[in-house]
Amino acid sequence: MANDGAKQLELRKLELQYQLRFRMVDAVSKAIDRLVPGVVGVLIAYFGIYRTVHDLAGKQSLAGFTLRFFADVRPNEIIAWALALLGWVFGIEAQRLRRNVTERLTFRIQELEQRLDPGRTTSGLTPRGQTPPEV
Repeated sequence: MANDGAKQLELRKLELQYQLRFRMVDAVSKAIDRLVPGVVGVLIAYFGIYRTVHDLAGKQSLAGFTLRFFADVRPNEIIAWALALLGWVFGIEAQRLRRNVTERLTFRIQELEQRLDPGRTTSGLTPRGQTPPEV
């Protein structure tokens, strides 16, 4: 029985040591988790803003041209260009979807047309409804 008590005491000491190590590792991990975003923010501010402005101060460069270009653009022009781009993307996507549906339905329509008129000739269009490249 005395031997069991000594064993349990030894196990308890070992458990407490592991708990202490775990808490120390956890504390270091939390400190690093809080430190890293701050350090990254400082580095971004230094290299991305301060150094850039400092190195370009008083010099003519593409950055100056770009800044003047964007400073001269009015919000209504940005909206107009964005809407034009959106309409263009919408048109391209609608055309792609329309061709997909045409391709999906082509074979069914051809089969039905052949049943009605076996002597019928093809229009020569591709399955997606486009003019063949050789024409």
